[in-house]
Amino acid sequence: MRMMHFLNGKWVTDAELKIPATDLSVIRGFGIFDFLRTYNKIPFRIDDHISRLFVSAKILGIRIPKKKEEIRKIVEKGLRLNDLPDLTIKMLVTGGSSP
Repeated sequence: MRMMHFLNGKWVTDAELKIPATDLSVIRGFGIFDFLRTYNKIPFRIDDHISRLFVSAKILGIRIPKKKEEIRKIVEKGLRLNDLPDLTIKMLVTGGSSP
């Protein structure tokens, strides 16, 4: 099954899902993530996970380019696009690219 992923503002397939080697998450491991799962197409405690992502970003000084509600809508769209009852979702925000 082909999965859809949200990367840098657009939906991409597994084959298109690429993070550049110059990204700080690759070079230095500088980034944040949160991991959640769904049960019967419902994300478990999604608001708590998104809030924790923002707290982690603040601690490391990483700017999240979306608002909490926008992230929630992205997750919800991803659930519709992938149409599976149970998924695991990893939200990842990196430090961006570095020369």
